[in-house]
Amino acid sequence: IYLSNPNGMSLEQAELAIRDGIMDSLPPDKMGMVFTAAKRDALKAGAGSTDFSGLFIAFSFFVILAAAILVALSFRLATERRSAQVGLLMAIGFTRRDVGRVFLGEGAIVAGLGAILGLPTGVGYAWLMLTGLRTWWSNAVNAPFLTLHVTPMSLTIGFVGGFFVAMFSVWIALRGMMTKSPRGLLAGALRDDASGQAGKQRGARLTFVLSLLIGIGATIAALGSDSVPRVPAFFAAGGGLLLAGLAAMALWLGRATGGEAISAGAGAMMRLGMRNAKRQRSRSVMTTSLIACATFVVVAVGANRHQAGEDAHKKGGGTGGFVLIAKSSTALPFDLNSAAGGEQLGISVDTAGTLDKATTMSLRRMRGDDSSCLNLYQVKRPEILGVSKEWIGRGGFAFAQSAAESDAELDNPWALLNRTYDDGAVPAIGDMNTLMWLLKLGIGDDMTIVDERGQDAKLRIVGMLSGSILQSQLIVAEDRFVEMFPSTSGYGVVLIGGAGNDADGLSNEDIKALSDGLENDLSSYGFDAEPTLDVLNRYRAIENTYMSAFQALGGLGLAIGTIGLAAVMLRNVVERRSELALLRALGYSPRMLGTMVLAENAALLVIGLGIGTISALIAAGPNIVSTGALVAWGSLFATLAIVAIVGLLSGVLAVNAAVRAPLVTALRSE
Repeated sequence: IYLSNPNGMSLEQAELAIRDGIMDSLPPDKMGMVFTAAKRDALKAGAGSTDFSGLFIAFSFFVILAAAILVALSFRLATERRSAQVGLLMAIGFTRRDVGRVFLGEGAIVAGLGAILGLPTGVGYAWLMLTGLRTWWSNAVNAPFLTLHVTPMSLTIGFVGGFFVAMFSVWIALRGMMTKSPRGLLAGALRDDASGQAGKQRGARLTFVLSLLIGIGATIAALGSDSVPRVPAFFAAGGGLLLAGLAAMALWLGRATGGEAISAGAGAMMRLGMRNAKRQRSRSVMTTSLIACATFVVVAVGANRHQAGEDAHKKGGGTGGFVLIAKSSTALPFDLNSAAGGEQLGISVDTAGTLDKATTMSLRRMRGDDSSCLNLYQVKRPEILGVSKEWIGRGGFAFAQSAAESDAELDNPWALLNRTYDDGAVPAIGDMNTLMWLLKLGIGDDMTIVDERGQDAKLRIVGMLSGSILQSQLIVAEDRFVEMFPSTSGYGVVLIGGAGNDADGLSNEDIKALSDGLENDLSSYGFDAEPTLDVLNRYRAIENTYMSAFQALGGLGLAIGTIGLAAVMLRNVVERRSELALLRALGYSPRMLGTMVLAENAALLVIGLGIGTISALIAAGPNIVSTGALVAWGSLFATLAIVAIVGLLSGVLAVNAAVRAPLVTALRSE
């Protein structure tokens, strides 16, 4: 550019004036220069996308629930054992409030001591969880630097939370006894009267109907509508059927028993034992519900494992029908999908011959933060890919949910990328795991990014992929990509599949030859190719690790529930020792009494395991029938078998207590 100097300025003055004029007319934001607070953004990202305190609570939910129910059950059993004392205090003039204060005071002392002892135990539990995340479950966090950090505030919150959970359990246990009359308590009548039973029956019947409707409605919605996410809908259906099953059990326990139970053979004692489960309905419902809920978690989580197999190469699978995914450090200036582009890039003859058997899709790429489940940090600017019209027309991948409305969009949700919005929002598609857990976005939500000119651009989520290899990117149409980033030329991501819609036509030798040949021929571009199955399994390993953690802690909750069942059985035997002694005096053998007690324990255990297992299998239905399901049926049912054996062994302890009770001493109170 030649410039004249009509004002007679010196060369230095003219140079300074021209430079200042150019800088005034070309501000940094118009030149693509954007100023950011690097330290602030780094600290914000360092806070992480995963709240480990919430994660630990989620992991330990059923352990906490099981412990709370066990506390309530233990205190209720201890309180009911002192029912005569409660009745006597009320009979001599103590009000129900006074008696409640006495027992709540005792509970506060026990809960306070337990909370104090729980502080170091909780710190040890947190240390064990972190050790697990660094070792056994390291794939879940991909961060070996996790360390235990204890503060006075966290200890205070833990103490107060544990204390109030225990006190709430104590209050629940005490509330039922305070409704009894002094005469009934002195006589040991702890069962609900007819009106109380009728009220519980109505509540159980209403719960059964509503839960069943929820389960059936969620199933119909999941099967009949493509816009409803199938996995959450089936979990809702399984949860509804779980509650319906427990309500049905409560209804059965509340029904009046009729008909003869005594006949020749062991079957009579088993029927009599199952009838005895109805005597203390609240205890039976509480313990069975705990076992059913913990079983639901163990089975549902175990049945939701995934592993990419050869069927994942299908067009509708997690790989979209592609066998290789490649990224280049420097964008490829030509499209590999054309012979001319391959020639311009210097592809060798052998590699080009193998490439002719395949279909290649080149995608534009704007680098950004890793937004896959491999990243623990907050994502400020996700990587963005621009896909061609050929990609949109081809379709592929499995969609968890979309904003599709027309028939064309329902048939091929990728067509949603062609939508236009009055507010200028750009349609975008991403993987469900990335959108939900890292970006905290759903269908119809907007994410604001800064384009090349420094202007804000809105990306509107119109589709969610299900378990795909594209977890780390948001995808937009190529023309919209060029509008936002006009100077980003070339192609940064390449996907290679078979000549058809799936991976058909490419042998393992062809895939290996393509990977090695392209990496060698395009080494100057930093070209790195990787099998899509490896990428998919790397992502799914993280999901499976979280599943293992949930399953292990759910199993711990199930073990606590089994302990609660054992406590109930032992308490029932103690309460009925005079009855059992009378049966022995009438000629019933210890073996017959043992069969009766064991049948009661086995009935509650089997009902809980059955309700939880069936509901969980319904909840995990989409995964069980999907491609890539990795359900370890052997280990899963082995876990349930161990729980059943442990539960039956607890029944054996109750049997021993029943048959060894002193006959004369027990009969004196009859």
